[in-house]
Amino acid sequence: MTTKLIITDAGPLIALANVDLLSIFKKSSFEFWAPQAVIREATADGSKPGAAAIQDAVASHWIQEKTVEHDD
Repeated sequence: MTTKLIITDAGPLIALANVDLLSIFKKSSFEFWAPQAVIREATADGSKPGAAAIQDAVASHWIQEKTVEHDD
């Protein structure tokens, strides 16, 4: 079985959180991944709109936080 995967950046996460649509991750047949740096960027200031919703989505595993390794 092929995994349907979407890797997201901070901008789309913040935008979806601001319009209360992060639940699409839960309802989708896709896996949603975000690099740790993206999650940090989107949630660094917990008072910003959407930050708490993004943290909740990660905690609920709707969005999977992934480590990105660089080959130097």
